[in-house]
Amino acid sequence: MLNLADEKLIPVEMEHAISWTTLPEALALLSADRVEGFEGLMAHQRQPWFLFLVQLAAMALAVDDQSELPAAIDADQWHRRLLALTPGVEGTAWSLLVPDHQQPALLQPPIRDAAAWARMQPLASTPDGVDVLITAKNHDVKQARIGAAQPHHWLFALVSLQTSQGFLGRGNFGIARMNGGFGSRMLLELVPGMSWGTRFRRAVDVALNQRRDLRKHHPDDYAFGPDAHRLLWLLPWDREEALPIPTLDPCFVEVCRRVRLITDADGRCVALGRPSDSTRVEAKERKGLLDDPWIPINLATGGAYTVSGEGFRYDRVADLLFDTTKVKLPAAVHTLTGDPQTMHLHLSVLVRGQGKTEGLHDRVLPLKPAAMRRILREGDRERAHEVARRMVGDAKTTLKAVKTGLLCQIQGAPEKINFEDKRATHMLEALDEAIDGVFFDHLWRILEAEDADPRDADAMDRANLDWWRSLHRLSQRAFERGCQQLPPPSARRERSRVLANALYRGVMNKNMPLPKRDDPDAPEPGESQTEDAA
Repeated sequence: MLNLADEKLIPVEMEHAISWTTLPEALALLSADRVEGFEGLMAHQRQPWFLFLVQLAAMALAVDDQSELPAAIDADQWHRRLLALTPGVEGTAWSLLVPDHQQPALLQPPIRDAAAWARMQPLASTPDGVDVLITAKNHDVKQARIGAAQPHHWLFALVSLQTSQGFLGRGNFGIARMNGGFGSRMLLELVPGMSWGTRFRRAVDVALNQRRDLRKHHPDDYAFGPDAHRLLWLLPWDREEALPIPTLDPCFVEVCRRVRLITDADGRCVALGRPSDSTRVEAKERKGLLDDPWIPINLATGGAYTVSGEGFRYDRVADLLFDTTKVKLPAAVHTLTGDPQTMHLHLSVLVRGQGKTEGLHDRVLPLKPAAMRRILREGDRERAHEVARRMVGDAKTTLKAVKTGLLCQIQGAPEKINFEDKRATHMLEALDEAIDGVFFDHLWRILEAEDADPRDADAMDRANLDWWRSLHRLSQRAFERGCQQLPPPSARRERSRVLANALYRGVMNKNMPLPKRDDPDAPEPGESQTEDAA
């Protein structure tokens, strides 16, 4: 049966060793912040697995009318609460392999109609054959690479498939918590630290707070009583009916595909599947807006925020955090009672496109109190966005200066530079990455200077000047490196280098002038190691 409620099937990394646990034991260890990781959990599976555990925990506590995660909660308490979520089917609902297809299995809805079961077809013989990835980009994972799969491989793959998959051809619909089949389920959270337990405890409290607010202010939007559908794999999926949102608990765990695990003639675990004519949840008009506390709202589309293939570049993140005309931030970035002054902003997403995966993106930004205040207050967000937009403009000017200088040299100082020339692209991309590495440190310093005393123009000027110095320093290194690696035509070497240098410095000094005798290579007080490495 492979029952996760009672069998030790989950490999938890703790104290530099692997401990095999049941699902209740894993939740207890997370609650005590003793988990360092999960053996066999691939990078793109971390976010779905984390949110799955959080949603389970929040609903299990809500059944007991708990308003927050208790300071101490043991495995026996979690076991009792998990079974309370599956009344009448406790024996199979937490099992990966259930021979009787008329009974629910973990993340596998029951199929009670014999004709419907007969139409099930072989889907995959390995866990990653059912997993979310279409191609491997940025995370170097290939499909069907796991040979001797263990139960936890199937577990992680099922969670990833059923709670984060997008559209994949006719009859293979995606989840409700994304805007369209080619969207993505983003996570944006404010956390005191990045350990599994620290994130888990805060996320459970966030989910419970959100659920309580919805019950108070929007009681008809979701179901909150004993009849609420919480774990959608408990419901038979024989026909093509879609489940209405008002019948679901706000924290519901969905299943987007008809999948069942069975054992083949050789005793190996394999997956069966069958396409559907509609999504499992009736949510197309919601555009992914299901009050998920980790998903921002795109105000322009009126749907869940979808991350592009560029991921969390500094300019994208600045707009996401501070552009009040385009983005409404989710509940998970609001402070909770007991939060420390210094927090971290965590962004994570697996970006998908049409017929491809466009990259796994994960970013953590340490936040100082000034930055946190700017994120949380609408008026302060607008002012911070003005500062960030100006800084993004400075970065673009810096890239333009280096590009102009390098193309001048490469092309032998022509009368008219061909800006379509791509030979300097890799140098510019490296410079942009270096700017990305220091952008938010300087943004926080500028905001901090403003917060300290808005009347102290000198402090703000110093913070701005430090930012310009960084851009001069990074761009000068990139320009000199480019000049060495991208030589000009030999007949015009000297002229090309002189004019290239003049063009580069001209753009920088015109737009971001430094004080006379200011050496951009001189170390600054508190200069970050990131800048030195860049």
